[in-house]
Amino acid sequence: MPGPSRPTGARTSVPDGTSPVQSILTNRLPYKAASLFFALALWLAAHSDEAVSLEIPVRLVAITESGESVAPEASVRVRALVVGRRRDVAKLLRSPPPVRHTVTRAAADSVIVTLAPADVDLPDGVFVRVREVRPHSLVLRRATYRQEARP
Repeated sequence: MPGPSRPTGARTSVPDGTSPVQSILTNRLPYKAASLFFALALWLAAHSDEAVSLEIPVRLVAITESGESVAPEASVRVRALVVGRRRDVAKLLRSPPPVRHTVTRAAADSVIVTLAPADVDLPDGVFVRVREVRPHSLVLRRATYRQEARP
């Protein structure tokens, strides 16, 4: 003999008088909070190791063999396309790396310089790959470079 029948559409309740949905959400709440915390921590750890490709600003450092500084136009922005872990690219965004280039022809007032990915001087501990430097070539003008003696 089956048990007493319930009318259809009647709500069932847990012995303490709460609805089943409410008891599912509130039972063992510390375990649920801990699992959410660990899931978020794992997602953040995996997300920071993800490979990204980003164009970052770089500083151009061009010096002639005679010790004069060669400066680009003020409006020229040099950027490098780098690929690597997100945390390493973030380090480069905080402190832009220099692009070092030695100009060999010191006789002319302006020099056309071709920049390559190998010219980007990456700091130690940053594991990224430089794919491209933009612009590929620049016209640099000579500016007198003097080092003052400091006490």
